[in-house]
Amino acid sequence: MIKCPNCHHKERNGTLFCSECGAEIFNVIPDGVSEVVLEFIETGKKLRLKENREYTIGRMGKTQALIPDVDLSQYGAFQKGVSRLHAIIKTYPGKCMIIDLDSANGTKINGERIAAYVDTPLKNGDTINLGSFKILLHISDQHVTEKLCPV
Repeated sequence: MIKCPNCHHKERNGTLFCSECGAEIFNVIPDGVSEVVLEFIETGKKLRLKENREYTIGRMGKTQALIPDVDLSQYGAFQKGVSRLHAIIKTYPGKCMIIDLDSANGTKINGERIAAYVDTPLKNGDTINLGSFKILLHISDQHVTEKLCPV
C-alpha cells in the first residue's frame, strides 16, 4: 500500500491518483525502513542511500546539464566505462531495484548483464558492475551499524 502525500489516504501500489483528494501519487514509494549501502569495491568507500528514494548513478561530464545523484567521477568512473547517466537505483522497504539507462557499457548483476529500462531486483550481497566499476550492495531491513558505515 502507498499513502497519498496530500491527505494520507491509503491506496494500492501502482495507483496514479488518490481516490479521496485526486492528488498525484504515482511517484510515491511505499512506507518502511531499510538501509541500502553501496560499497565501492576498489576503494572500500561506502555510501548510505536514504530510504524510499530513487537515485541516478553515473559520472559528471564537462558540459552535462543533468547531474547524477551518485557521481562516481572521483573514483575513475570514466576510465571504467560508467556512462554519465548509467542507471537508477530505487530503494524500497527491505529491498532494492536497479534500472540500466541503456548505458554504453551495460550493467551487470553478479556477472549477468541486465536489459535496459527494466526494473531488476537486487538482494543483499549482490555485486553490481557499471561497465567495469564494481559495487557491493548491502541491504538491511534495519539500520546498519556504525561499524559498517560510519556517519
